[in-house]
Amino acid sequence: MDKKDNVTIESWIFGGTRVSKTNKRIHLWIDKNGNELLFKASSSYSVGYIYEAKVERQEGEKVFLLGTPRFTGIASDDKDLVNKLSANNRASLATLSLITQERAAKKNDKLEIIIQQIINLTRSTPRSQRVAFITYITNRLLNETSSKY
Repeated sequence: MDKKDNVTIESWIFGGTRVSKTNKRIHLWIDKNGNELLFKASSSYSVGYIYEAKVERQEGEKVFLLGTPRFTGIASDDKDLVNKLSANNRASLATLSLITQERAAKKNDKLEIIIQQIINLTRSTPRSQRVAFITYITNRLLNETSSKY
């Protein structure tokens, strides 16, 4: 089968933003069969609206979104679904906002900065010497902070 034979235009509902397992922004789309499909976030879309998506489907249920879905201006008539998608979208956006704030706070935390420097130094140390390097750091901390009483 020619690769182009697998490419079709499908009507999908934009389900909004979600949070990936790695705390990144991803987009949820609902296909014609009600399957939830997650893709890397790109562009800006309206939750609950139908888009025409250029799609390639391969064996094993792999789905590839080709290009940017085209806005049709038609809202889904399933109001319960749209309300659920909208609520989950808002929750995801709030979660991503908190994650961003936490990352920003850590960037200004002196201890986090020092720990990140130690991590970077550890990564630059040959793997066979990392345990010795971490042991050295631990011993220095223990010796410098032990009670002199």
